[in-house]
Amino acid sequence: MGAALHSETINADAEAVWSYLGDFNGLARWHPDVKSSMLEDGGRTRRLTLHNGAEIIEQLIEIDPLVRRCRYSITASPLPVARHEAAIAVQPNGAGSIVDWRCDFESAGPPDSELVPLFQQIFRTGLAHLKTMLEV
Repeated sequence: MGAALHSETINADAEAVWSYLGDFNGLARWHPDVKSSMLEDGGRTRRLTLHNGAEIIEQLIEIDPLVRRCRYSITASPLPVARHEAAIAVQPNGAGSIVDWRCDFESAGPPDSELVPLFQQIFRTGLAHLKTMLEV
C-alpha cells in the first residue's frame, strides 16, 4: 500500500480556505489541472474533466465542516490505482492555515512507490494555486 502527502501553509483564515476545500464540486475553481466538475448521484459523486481530456470519477466519503475535512475515493480514472482514499483538511495556524492533502492507495500495476510522486505533484500543484489565489 502506498501513501502520499503534501502540506501547504496559506496566509488566509481557515474559514476562507475551507470555503474552497469544503465544496466537493469546487475543485475546478482552484486546481489548475481541472477543467470542470459535475456532480452525480445526488451530489455523492463528482466527474472531473482535466484540461488534457482525461476523466476522473470520485466518490464522496465524508465532508465534516466542524473539523474542516473532506474524504473521497477515486472510483474510475486513467491512473493505475486499484484502491484509493484521500482526505484534504484545513487547520488554523495563527492568522493563517495549514492544509494537508493526503491519500492512501494500492497500485493496479506499477510499484506503489512509483505513484507517490504523481500524487504529491497533483496535491502540490493544486495547493500552490489555491495559496496564490487566497494570498492576493
